[in-house]
Amino acid sequence: MEDTAAPSSAMPDARLAMVKDFTIGRGRRDRNTAIAPSILFELCMETRLAGNREAIHELLGGRYVIKAQSLRFHHRLRHLFEPLEVRVSQSIGNLGNSSFEYLYSIYCEQPGKRVLLATAVVVCVAVRAPGEKLPLPPNFRRIASAAQEARMLEDSRRRRDSDYASSLLSIEMDSVPTSEGAINPRASAVPVTQLSLVTSDGVDYFAMPVLLRPSDEDWNHHVNNVSYVRFFEDALEIVRELAHVPFGARDVDAMAIDYLRECSIRVSNCRVLVRLQPPPPENALEDGSQATTTSLPSLAFLFQGREADGKTYIYARGRVVAATLAGVQEDDLVTNDD
Repeated sequence: MEDTAAPSSAMPDARLAMVKDFTIGRGRRDRNTAIAPSILFELCMETRLAGNREAIHELLGGRYVIKAQSLRFHHRLRHLFEPLEVRVSQSIGNLGNSSFEYLYSIYCEQPGKRVLLATAVVVCVAVRAPGEKLPLPPNFRRIASAAQEARMLEDSRRRRDSDYASSLLSIEMDSVPTSEGAINPRASAVPVTQLSLVTSDGVDYFAMPVLLRPSDEDWNHHVNNVSYVRFFEDALEIVRELAHVPFGARDVDAMAIDYLRECSIRVSNCRVLVRLQPPPPENALEDGSQATTTSLPSLAFLFQGREADGKTYIYARGRVVAATLAGVQEDDLVTNDD
């Protein structure tokens, strides 16, 4: 999975297509000593903001909200005891009537080579007001089309990767039976202090309470899209412990999140619902390679809360696949393993 071609330097408009360098600080890793998806999603978000959010809003004639995002790892990075220099390349993907995509590639430098760590896709929707979609204006389409042409080859690879991650969401969470050997919520002894058992629409889930903080709020005064990723990661760690998942099988290979409703930090009784599912069927990717599966289940997530009207709403849903995709390498990316 080594990538030897440098990102194109022909960036038509820095508001949409750009390259930004970051330093991932020492110790920024999850409990499995790997870089967590939330860290990479955060770098993608900071790259978008570096493109001048106000200028993009001016181009759109409104603002944009994040509708969905997905990420797929290509190489695993462990034991990050020293700062790591990474480069995030951003460009534009598909354009809809009111939607557009940001495409990302995240690289790091290794001795004698440049390695692709992960690819991500973020789907945005232009809005004039909450719930009112805004058609993409001609000037925005012109600038976005120039960004597409400048990065056609890289966009194609990111599109293939993101299609697999996004397809995880197409599997209805209440229509897939629990796989043999997976956690059955009704049959598991779950510590009350960690998770509780709940039923939503006739489906059993583990529930982890979530306390929203001011730091979770974005510039639109709603819960930040990266905060949802962190909530899912926290719930994932607890479920892994309950399922006694081996250390080497705990890594996330692909994650997809769909944002269904904007959530204020004033929403009460927030919680993450988790359900273990069997792995999706084997997928043949466009390049002919196979996304292999193992006996490990994937995990489906819901983020739920209660608003002032007393009604409970689902604000986001996600799916995580761990230790099921071929081609994720880690042995050549162990840094300062002492």
